[in-house]
Amino acid sequence: MKIKWNWGTKLFIATALFMTMLSIFFYMTTLQDNPLVEDEYYQKSLEYQKKLDKKANAKNLEEKIKIELGQRYLSITFQTFFNPDSIEGTIQIYRPSNPDFDINIRINPDTTGRISIPIEKLHTGKYIVKIDYKYGDAGYYQEDGIYVN
Repeated sequence: MKIKWNWGTKLFIATALFMTMLSIFFYMTTLQDNPLVEDEYYQKSLEYQKKLDKKANAKNLEEKIKIELGQRYLSITFQTFFNPDSIEGTIQIYRPSNPDFDINIRINPDTTGRISIPIEKLHTGKYIVKIDYKYGDAGYYQEDGIYVN
């Protein structure tokens, strides 16, 4: 038996191939895992708005936190007009390429308002220093990038 290749046969084959391709595409999409970037993203979005408010508060201050990378220490100096005993919060030294190298420190400055972190705790590479602190009733947030050699 010989197939007659008229326009009806070609249309049927093209439609069958198209339907097969769509079926395969649909099947492949069901195999893909689509995890959320963040769990509880709604709660995180509310926290993000608070962070934006803290950033605005920090931006309005006359003096910023000084982050200096020395030979042996990473030095974080708070504003001179703040009483060092009244500053509360956390410092996260965040390593974007490897979260195992992250360091979290509770803010406990000396009498001059300085915190010193030994460089040997840090590996060579880029870090982001995230400072989330509170003084009185106001919250502040500042972050800066550093590179450790």
